[in-house]
Amino acid sequence: ISPNGMFDAFREGDIAKIGRTMFNRLEEAASQETPWIGKLKRAFSQSGAVGYGMSGSGSACFGLYRGMREARRVAKLLASKGPYRTFALRSCHDTTTVF
Repeated sequence: ISPNGMFDAFREGDIAKIGRTMFNRLEEAASQETPWIGKLKRAFSQSGAVGYGMSGSGSACFGLYRGMREARRVAKLLASKGPYRTFALRSCHDTTTVF
């Protein structure tokens, strides 16, 4: 996957395309070390995330949603189902320039 695809998606404001271009090379190896990454990926997929992934070497997983209402709903749902600390955050895309 080319980083240019992600930059293009941000420029276009295409959240679905942003979701399709996200990846982490360490995710496969980290998933073999703990079942939680796979469980969270399934939860994000089943809850309507347009993209999801793992940060760095796996200290956090995240889902990308179309709006705050949906993100808050999923954060509450995940918090009620497991040993997760959840947060619903808004991007700062209105003030960020991608070049």
